[in-house]
Amino acid sequence: GLSFQSGGTPLAQMHEPDDLRLREARAQVIEQLPADLASSLSPDAPVIIPEVQLNTLDEAVRERIEALEAHEHQVEQYTNASMRVIAEESAAHLLGPRAGTIFGTIAGITFGLLLLSATNTAVMAMVSVLFSMAQDEELPRPLTKLNYSGVPWIGLLVSVGVSIAIIAVERDVTVLAKLYVLGVCGAITVSVLSCAFNKSLEIGSASRMGMWALGLFLLAITVTIGVTQLESTAFSGSLVTLVLAMRFLLQRAKRMAPEPIPEPITGWLAEVKAQEGKLQIDPNKPKIMLAARGRYQAEFAVDLAKRRGATLFAIFVRRIRVLDLRPGAVPRIEFDADAQEALGSTGLLAKANGVDFVPIYVVSTDIADEILDHTVTYGCDTLILGKSRRSLFSRKLQGDVVSQIVESLPDEVVLITRSADTPHDSRLKMPEVASSVEEATRSDSDAPPDTGADRV
Repeated sequence: GLSFQSGGTPLAQMHEPDDLRLREARAQVIEQLPADLASSLSPDAPVIIPEVQLNTLDEAVRERIEALEAHEHQVEQYTNASMRVIAEESAAHLLGPRAGTIFGTIAGITFGLLLLSATNTAVMAMVSVLFSMAQDEELPRPLTKLNYSGVPWIGLLVSVGVSIAIIAVERDVTVLAKLYVLGVCGAITVSVLSCAFNKSLEIGSASRMGMWALGLFLLAITVTIGVTQLESTAFSGSLVTLVLAMRFLLQRAKRMAPEPIPEPITGWLAEVKAQEGKLQIDPNKPKIMLAARGRYQAEFAVDLAKRRGATLFAIFVRRIRVLDLRPGAVPRIEFDADAQEALGSTGLLAKANGVDFVPIYVVSTDIADEILDHTVTYGCDTLILGKSRRSLFSRKLQGDVVSQIVESLPDEVVLITRSADTPHDSRLKMPEVASSVEEATRSDSDAPPDTGADRV
């Protein structure tokens, strides 16, 4: 394979990098061009001259330009398709030019498929990293959304989109290698030094010293790459800066968000179970249906129910596809943490303020139908909904719950829509950490002990 010639010199005999040779050849060609044409060209980029202007040049200059173009093409061949070139040159040396062409084509297709496989692995690894960081609240929460196949589809779109954008801007393999080399070396360096530094890992003294030596050696290489390859430094630095900036904004938004209602020691599920089926609904009281999540929404609904002396219903609809409806696969509130927190926290707030509360958990294929059905069935005169946070495209594609409810809601039912981020100024009594389950347990423990004196 090293017999492949670039610019008239076999690779095995090349003692000067081709990028320097090309730069010198371009500079020599530019010197022989007219001043008006040479002013728009640079030795650092390929010499491209329109055919109309090329025909006006001397024959010797045109031959130099043709030789330069051939040199550029040869460099591109062994740079972007090195495995094909090696296979073609090796087979041609042993079996002849025709066999070399066949073997080169086979090698090109084979290694192209291997490259696609490696790309797929890298993209899915990036999806996994984005998903894990989003779960740890280091990146936006939407990156944890899964499609019906269990794949983080937003992270997949981001990973593929970034890859396509980079390839659209730069297709030179040499430049692309410069972009990722610092990240690869940096990741390996961090992994090795972390293992060497972590004393909880069961590593022998000799192995640990070896990892320290290897880690420091890799660190020197990483620093050298960062200083000499500015493209790689800028690319990797931009990614790190972007992630840190997003993390900073998320942490800032988290600090500004309302603190959630403290979870009882017994858990949200026990609180919901304690409230289910124990309330005798007064038909003479007004009734309010809450179909929104969030502390601000719960405070608004409880405050409204308290001022009106109404019974508060809170519904949580877990959406499921028809294809997923099979025995043993229907979601239950016992395994739905989001539903437990939403209904349990609203119930605690209602109990602390003396508001009658009824939790409702439903599994359905249609959220709007369930909300409408329960609102009408229980005779609610007010329905509180949250404003959709989905994009306009998503609402048009999958349907907007609020719009569907508005179209079918009876005229006598008042509809209130609120944003989950809108604070509610009220003087509600906040619930204590203890739950109703704990209070019942405490009241039982405070009762006089049974001595058995009254038993026969």
